Amino acid sequence: MAIDDHHGKLEKMLYKFGVVLAQRPWMFIAFSILLIVGCASGVASFENEIRQDKLWVPTGAVSLDQSEYVDSTWPASGSRAMTVWIPKDGKVFGADNLRQLEEFDAKIRSIVVDGTKVVADKKSDDEPEATYEIYKGLWAFDAQDVAEEDAKSRCSTRGGRCEVQSILGVFGEGYQLAGKTDAQILEDISAFHKAPMNTRVAATDSMKSFDLRMVVANLQESASGGVEGGSALWNAYGLNDRPAPFQEDGGDMGFEDAINTVWDADALCHLGMEEDHRLEDDVAKYTNWQGGKTCSGPDRFKVSAVFSRSFGDLFGDQIQGDLAGLGISFALVIAFLFLMIGPPGRDSVHGMISLGFVAVVIVGAAVQSGFGVASYIGVKNNPLGNFINFLILGLGVDDAFVITAEFVRHKKANKGSTIEDLIGNTLATGGASVFLTSFTDAAAFAIGASSKLPALRDFCIMAALSVFFTWFLMMILFTPALALHARRITPGEPARQRYDCCCCPLSICTAPTVHDIDEPKGCCMVCPQKGCTGRMEPLPDALEAFAKAILTTPGKIVTFVVFGGVLIFGIIGLNELYVNWKLEWFFPSDSYVADFFDHNEQYFSSGTRYSIHTGDTDVYDNRDKFERLDAYSRALRFNQDNSVSFFWADFVAGVPTASSA
Repeated sequence: MAIDDHHGKLEKMLYKFGVVLAQRPWMFIAFSILLIVGCASGVASFENEIRQDKLWVPTGAVSLDQSEYVDSTWPASGSRAMTVWIPKDGKVFGADNLRQLEEFDAKIRSIVVDGTKVVADKKSDDEPEATYEIYKGLWAFDAQDVAEEDAKSRCSTRGGRCEVQSILGVFGEGYQLAGKTDAQILEDISAFHKAPMNTRVAATDSMKSFDLRMVVANLQESASGGVEGGSALWNAYGLNDRPAPFQEDGGDMGFEDAINTVWDADALCHLGMEEDHRLEDDVAKYTNWQGGKTCSGPDRFKVSAVFSRSFGDLFGDQIQGDLAGLGISFALVIAFLFLMIGPPGRDSVHGMISLGFVAVVIVGAAVQSGFGVASYIGVKNNPLGNFINFLILGLGVDDAFVITAEFVRHKKANKGSTIEDLIGNTLATGGASVFLTSFTDAAAFAIGASSKLPALRDFCIMAALSVFFTWFLMMILFTPALALHARRITPGEPARQRYDCCCCPLSICTAPTVHDIDEPKGCCMVCPQKGCTGRMEPLPDALEAFAKAILTTPGKIVTFVVFGGVLIFGIIGLNELYVNWKLEWFFPSDSYVADFFDHNEQYFSSGTRYSIHTGDTDVYDNRDKFERLDAYSRALRFNQDNSVSFFWADFVAGVPTASSA
């Protein structure tokens, strides 16, 4: 039976293509395998992009040029290790509390990282050796704090000193907290608070270079201008950050500063942020760590923190926790696939377990082929690419349902048709549906590929290619497999019917009697058992009963009421929708980072830190402009009091005047 005359050009073209597929199924299967190997081989050179500025800053944005200039002019960008310390007894200026803060500050400052060992284990083989020269050697936060003479400082500097924000900055090198009482310390801190900025405070043996409110939350002042108490303490360390391709703890290649990552792991364990050290078996391999795997922090404070590695650690924990659920989701979709196109839907002959395996293989091959071609054309993978696997699984399973359902429909309607006609008609109807849905999906993603956001653009390119390969492989791999299935279930092609059983020898899988597709005999196992008969197609029966029910007058009323209610409820909810985004929403509510965000918001509300770079400018010729810029920056209403640090003001303050010379 040929295709009906009322079919359009697309259907007629697909019919002819289906006939050719049915005549030469093995040739198309072999071609499919070669195509998959050729396209998917690009995955081997697929680059991962995880730098946020390369993912989420629009292409061509002026900020990219500015960032490139800053990175080339000041190669060491900065990161901050931030902590909030809440005393359990409420005494932020208590002598015992400050001594414990000093103790743990000393532990953090004493960390020494062996960069040479880190580079040897974690460097990328694809990068030249010269890339990693700057990481070799011994590194400490401040080399002056450790005994290793050849150690280098990892801290970011301001005015020639390591950048640290801490209540401990009140006390100079000659000041001893040991032996001091609460009253004595409170008196000395009060003297520091009363002193003018950039003056020496004799009581604390230090220069006043910051306002106490920057490190003490809810600072309580006395009537005389001294201090009486506060709620929490701020402690932060500035680190130079030089990202490069390094192997992360999980084994994947990332773009990070591995020296800082190792330093962070020790510091977080010192503070008790983790139950066990993050470096696990390598606890003391890269640093001078003396403790075991178990972490313990201060007992006089509730400490919360956020370090550079905190984001990757907690996101990684979340992803690992979601992997089980994701795996279950994949398994359920695949099980549903086998349930619908294999037994017990038909019987031991007409079931399609083998085609279910083909569909699953096509899903994996389509994703890998799409990623491989994307790699060939210069697209980089990003975290959004992980969602494509699930997207293509759903699309591939849906395509398999459509094609097999049309095959069964044509098989029942035209039992005497040849295999060529059967496959041709299947593609003419089912193939057309699959083509149109795949085309619209791929087109939608192709339009999304015009986005200026690199992460979204690359995701859409990878998704569009994966959708295309899903459709294409359904045509040239799944359909030839369906033609082989048609040969297996057709008596006399070339012999008796055979069971849909991949695990049994051919002699066992041959059906002794003819199985009519309209009279399913059922199937209990993949390999049929003797005496196992009976029709088992619950889904078609249930859907048929449902369709009849909703076409009755009560059914129409219920349908209208339900969907009308959903529409009204959706419109009301849309008007109440609150659009917002906060980074802390991505962290578990019981994590130390979530605690930090809460404590920071409650006690410090530090806002967003930003920097202004003036570029290549003659300072002396433009000194009046620098003065105006300094004054303007300090006058901006959204800048916190005493939070502006400008080199010009520091420079002018340090230049002797004519009268003092």
